Amino acid sequence: MKKLLLISFTLLMSWTAYSQCIISDTVITNATCYGMCNGSISITVTGGDGMYNYSWSHGSFNSNVVDYLCEGSYTVTAFDQSGCSVTETYVVGEPAMATVDYTLTDESCPQACDGTAQLTVTGATPPYTTSWFGNGPGIDQGNLLFTDICASNYYGYVYDSLDCSIYVDFNINSPTSMVFNLNVNNKDCSGNNGSIEVMWDMGDGPFIYNWSNGANSILNSGLDLGRYDVTITDSHSCTKEDFAMVSSNGSLYGSLYQDSIIHCNGDNNATLNASAMGMPPFNFYWSDGYEELGIANYNSIRSFLSPGIYMVTITDGNSGQGSCATLVWLEVTEPDPIVVNYEMYEPYCYGQPSGSINTSPIGGTINLGSYTYAWSHNISEIWGSVSGLPAGSYTVTVSDENGCSATQTIDLMQPDSLMLDSAYVNNGCFGMNNGTIVLNYIGGTEPYYFSTDSMSWEENNTFFDLAEGSYTYYIKDNNYCFTPHITINITEPPVLVSTVTSTPEECSTPATGTADATITGGTPPYIFNWSNTGTTEDITNLTAGIYYLDVVDANNCTIQDSVTVTQLGLSTLSGTVLLNSVPLNAGDAQIELFEETTGVYGLAQINTSPNAAGGIFTFANIPSGNFTLKATPSGTLNAFNTWYIDTINWEGAQMIAFGCEDTITGLQFELKEIPNTTGQGSISGFIYFWNPAKGFMEVGEPVIGAEVFIEQEPNDEPIAQGSTTSTGSYYFGNLAEGEAYSIHVDIPGLPTLSSYENLPVTAVINEYVNMNYFIDTTETYGGVFIDTALSVNFNEAKTSFLLVYPNPVITQAHIEFKIDKTSNYSWALYDESGRLINKSDIILLNEGKHTITIPIQEEGVYYLINTFNNNKFVKKLIKE
Repeated sequence: MKKLLLISFTLLMSWTAYSQCIISDTVITNATCYGMCNGSISITVTGGDGMYNYSWSHGSFNSNVVDYLCEGSYTVTAFDQSGCSVTETYVVGEPAMATVDYTLTDESCPQACDGTAQLTVTGATPPYTTSWFGNGPGIDQGNLLFTDICASNYYGYVYDSLDCSIYVDFNINSPTSMVFNLNVNNKDCSGNNGSIEVMWDMGDGPFIYNWSNGANSILNSGLDLGRYDVTITDSHSCTKEDFAMVSSNGSLYGSLYQDSIIHCNGDNNATLNASAMGMPPFNFYWSDGYEELGIANYNSIRSFLSPGIYMVTITDGNSGQGSCATLVWLEVTEPDPIVVNYEMYEPYCYGQPSGSINTSPIGGTINLGSYTYAWSHNISEIWGSVSGLPAGSYTVTVSDENGCSATQTIDLMQPDSLMLDSAYVNNGCFGMNNGTIVLNYIGGTEPYYFSTDSMSWEENNTFFDLAEGSYTYYIKDNNYCFTPHITINITEPPVLVSTVTSTPEECSTPATGTADATITGGTPPYIFNWSNTGTTEDITNLTAGIYYLDVVDANNCTIQDSVTVTQLGLSTLSGTVLLNSVPLNAGDAQIELFEETTGVYGLAQINTSPNAAGGIFTFANIPSGNFTLKATPSGTLNAFNTWYIDTINWEGAQMIAFGCEDTITGLQFELKEIPNTTGQGSISGFIYFWNPAKGFMEVGEPVIGAEVFIEQEPNDEPIAQGSTTSTGSYYFGNLAEGEAYSIHVDIPGLPTLSSYENLPVTAVINEYVNMNYFIDTTETYGGVFIDTALSVNFNEAKTSFLLVYPNPVITQAHIEFKIDKTSNYSWALYDESGRLINKSDIILLNEGKHTITIPIQEEGVYYLINTFNNNKFVKKLIKE
């Protein structure tokens, strides 16, 4: 019993699972055009047992996809073997029917062919094309505008961009044609009483008549012998022309007939015979000016006449009442010219004899027979159609039954030879099987078709995902013209490898690092894309950091790499300061670190620190550059402010060159002890900032704290040191008599342009006051110079200021100056370490302008000291 229940449960579960079938997806494609049956329905059924049958209301079976459906409703039932069933109804739509509006203009006159038609389509998708039954309407101007249309009925189809068609049908009408005859009454011999009357069959009046003799009515009367032309205009302003001949009703009878006709168009070989019946002699007056007068012959015969209307006026010898001149006329015609119309079909392929020519001549005379043909390429060809022709020039002569002929030359062209223009081969990437071949052909007739087996063809000329190997391709054009197959090899390139190295960023100059990439393998050329937007193989001006590189070769193969740019560390400096060869105690001096700079100031303080025990000083984090040191002793020490090495003037200081990560130790420099002086001499003065606006006329602001020291000559021995007060003043006393002294102002980085030299102190001259200096921190002078307005001859000092150019120096410096009186002059050139490079002898210069040239060969910083009598002028020079 338990087993039976279990089986029933299993069956129940199976039936329950299969019963849940639904249509889970439906795709309906509406008809693209009104009335077109190209819609479709596709359904997807899920659930059930998966073995579905389908029944559609329009008769299709066993398919979940039905095509070629017209607009309407369609019901489908899907069912399987397990009894699952689902039914749905779907609607296939279609666009609304498009309509056409016509804007028509009829012909202005019969056969004028000047009608127009503008077709306006609503409910379709432009652009439009047209197809007509028979001849189309006039000239297609585009946008469904047609001009120069002849009267007729036109019908056909307009196709939109979806290839939907709209039937069109319209008429271009024409006014009623004018149909009339000219009824002639010949004149009597008694006078000019002939007449011509227009006899109407149809036309739209009222009419306007213009006769060649000036008459303007329907009846033209009172006429003499002759031709009379009439132009008639109807109510539509259309015109028609005709003419009539008025002769006479007398006893003289005449006739004009043609003895021989013109057989070929353009010939002049007609013969006319004018005949008279009356009393000789006769006079024949031809309308072309020819005359035969007083002849007994009853005929006047003319030969070799061209086509045209000929009139002959005839008179005889009868002067009776019933006799008068008579007029006869005749029109000589000629056959139409032979015109060789033709259709030609050019060869499909280059070099192939598949061309043909079909002629359909008109004109000439063909009554009993047909045209005959003579072809230039084959004298045995006698038909109007020839085939199997290669490209070339063909001439055919067509003759009618009278032997008249016309010649037509027809050029058959051929497509250019189908040939390979270029083959782009991308060998792909190493190990990727992604080679590419692109075949570009020219000539032939597009489109081109490509095949790898000469069986299956496609228009695609690009072949992807190719492994290493040989590939053969077959090519044909749209006319089935073939070209020899081509074989192309795909060769796997070597593996793409990147190696990137770097140089570090300098410690003090930002963005000086570099990265250098070396690429091998792949397919050059390479494209570089760095994470900092660089696009070259090597990149420069880098700051410290990680830089990522993407490399793309000519085959679009890529490789990624990265490199780290580091930054060099700063430098350290340590040393010892001594006094009398004994290291200083802690805090006995303040050590200042100066860096050489450009600009007005040649030095800039970047750090300061008191010395430690044992006179030791240390500076860390020093950037690259040139540096020097200055020790300023505390008030407890009787010593000069001293520069490295052992000089009290910054211009004599020695520079220490630092790179990055340098460690310089063991530097020593000795403070110079200030000697005791006794005497009655004194020197004092003021130091001011130079104000270019005031010049020498007024002093500027005082310079506070400027260092001033006194040297005893002749050995430049420093004996005293001080600094300016809050008023810019300085004072030195206790100077011994019998000695000469020089004054120096030491402002770090500012050169001494002039100074007070060799000032003697005697028992008589022992007090020097107003030994004043100017400090110029602008580009005007840029240095320290004496106040010549108070201390020496003003004009001499002023005019001795000099110009040095160019600066920076290229190969030599030019010194240009002007002096107002005869002076002793010399120059000396020192490098930045204080080493004498070159100097001149003392020369005597006359007043006026002078130029001195000094060669400078090596790069570096120099100080040029120019001496005029007792005045010194210093200029800083740079040689790059």
